[in-house]
Amino acid sequence: MTLTLGGCQKNHGMTATKLSAPQASVDFNRIAWTPVQGAIAYVVSSNGQEIKVEDGLWLDLMQHFGSGTFYAKVKACGDGISSKDSEWSNEVTVTASSFAAPLVLPDDYSSISSHPRLFLPKGEETKVFDGFGVIGNNYLKKAYDFIRSQAEAIISSPVISRSWSGSMLYVAREGLRRIFYLSYMGRVTGDGRYSDRAREELLSLCSFDDWNPSHYLDVGEASLAVAIGYDWLYDKLSEADRAKIWDAVKTKSFANDLARQITSSNNWNPVCNGGTVIAALSLYENDPLLCSSIINDAGHNLHFGLPCYGPEGAYPEGYTYWGYGTAYYLLVMDAFESALGFETGIDKTTGFMRSARYRQFMSTPSYGCFAYSDAGTEAELCSSQAWFAAKTGDPTYIWETKRMIDADKFVFSANEDRFLPMLLIRAAGFPFSGYEIPSQQSFYASGNQEVYVYREGWNSVGHAYLGVKGGCPIDSHAHMDAGMFYYENKGVRWACDCGNQSYGSIQSMLSDRSQNGQCWRVFRYGPQGHNILQFGAGNQKVDARAAIIERYDSPDKKGCAVDLDRMYSLQASSVRRSVWLDASENLAVQDDIKGVKEDCELRWNMITGAVAKIAGNSIRLTSNDHSAELTCNVPGAVAYAVTATTGENFDAPNTGKMRVGYKIPVVKGGDYNIEIKLSVIE
Repeated sequence: MTLTLGGCQKNHGMTATKLSAPQASVDFNRIAWTPVQGAIAYVVSSNGQEIKVEDGLWLDLMQHFGSGTFYAKVKACGDGISSKDSEWSNEVTVTASSFAAPLVLPDDYSSISSHPRLFLPKGEETKVFDGFGVIGNNYLKKAYDFIRSQAEAIISSPVISRSWSGSMLYVAREGLRRIFYLSYMGRVTGDGRYSDRAREELLSLCSFDDWNPSHYLDVGEASLAVAIGYDWLYDKLSEADRAKIWDAVKTKSFANDLARQITSSNNWNPVCNGGTVIAALSLYENDPLLCSSIINDAGHNLHFGLPCYGPEGAYPEGYTYWGYGTAYYLLVMDAFESALGFETGIDKTTGFMRSARYRQFMSTPSYGCFAYSDAGTEAELCSSQAWFAAKTGDPTYIWETKRMIDADKFVFSANEDRFLPMLLIRAAGFPFSGYEIPSQQSFYASGNQEVYVYREGWNSVGHAYLGVKGGCPIDSHAHMDAGMFYYENKGVRWACDCGNQSYGSIQSMLSDRSQNGQCWRVFRYGPQGHNILQFGAGNQKVDARAAIIERYDSPDKKGCAVDLDRMYSLQASSVRRSVWLDASENLAVQDDIKGVKEDCELRWNMITGAVAKIAGNSIRLTSNDHSAELTCNVPGAVAYAVTATTGENFDAPNTGKMRVGYKIPVVKGGDYNIEIKLSVIE
């Protein structure tokens, strides 16, 4: 979004036609307005200032004026020749606060419904089958069959125990998956085998000495598992069973101080607080006073994790963690609605609803994902998109989920698969019978983690895809990858990322994110493992932030420019990177560097999923039946192609990937214009 102070152009022609006035409305912190045909820009008047908006239909007043109550109006700008400015729109009152809407909680919980009260109320079990016969819904049958097959596999395996895995987090997640799948199958089929085994898994989880409160995510996940089991199996549990489960939740979850104190702004917030709140809703009748207190305290804390969705939905922690944190926020909303018929207002948070489109654009045509920060490299099946489709009535939100299942691309992560029954529950509420391909081809979001994405299309593995990001290396779960780009074409990941690495062996290194900290020695975290510039052995400035400052949306140039001045302030006076696809969907990257501060070797790095071979000063990339050529315009630049690793024993192997690029000698005081082209030949 391009903003400037001041009003529209003047000096209108005598025969110019006045534009019609836009209609203004309020969208939380924003004034939004209807488009006006012929308008070249809009001007918002508020707080004694006029702000010109050149490429958007809204303005977030919180960003410009801070918190408070504002009276705002907007007018459309003419070109001064054939059209002149409109009249001002209607005036609207905008009460601006932080990006997170105030979370609303019930005054009392006395109207809470009987069991089962969470997500799938009693009597609605058959609804999950109703959608299977709808045109285009065969993918739902595939998801159901998968849950059933997994439930059968669980029945034939040992009951979960604390020693099932080396990490209690994975134990809690596996416990949640088992209880969710089994109790779901028990409810929708009436087969007692599933319910009986779900009860065993539930009681085993409750028999653990603790749920590892030293790593409170474990408690959040275990609390949700027990909440679902207690509620969905309620009629199958004896009084002794219920007493044991209540005692476990009370002592292993509610009694911990952190049950009321998690106020972080990252994914921990919805997981820890959400699991606790849902458990209190599930077991409410055991101690209404205590459960009300837990819901109010932990529920209020959920507010602190919501600003990360603002202003435009680009989740700071990336694709994978959007799936994790958002899943719990949606479960909280669903739990309140099913148990109390109550809306919390979480979805009113600035950027929250738009984040579903962000998530959709992060997936790639080859079933990968734009894997920046601690994201995996493959797209994941996501039940959350069904929530957004049902909430908005927009079938395009579910397209990528349907596409993955139809193609048998069941890619799960620890953050997604255990929630799969929610896909069928939410799909049962769809107010439509068909599925539509998204029409939007580009996505941009400002904020702390700025991203730009262009997709040639949505229904072919061979479509071109470009992703570019800004951001800051020391944000939660971030890597040193500001200015990174991701590029697919013809089903090949020509420029990609190695993804996240298991935290276990490198946890102590990741905690050191100082300028030259241990974190940046890990290949998948530091500069060598990303598609960025590296001056000598230097790092990007860890506390700097990169912003997308320009976008290109013409048929022969689709992409954006990133301001990297602050990121490389230790190495140069100015660095600007422009990345785009041309009319043939080939990639171009231009780096304008001014005022290099020291003689050094500049490396232009790129990770590729293709096989690389140097041919003179170009690099030939091949993958399957396709090939591409990487070229550089700088005389004296030396091409390189090496394995994708630093060779350190703490680095995970990056099988199937290479690191390619150019070594360019630069001198103190020098200015450089580096143009790299990646052309797909066949």
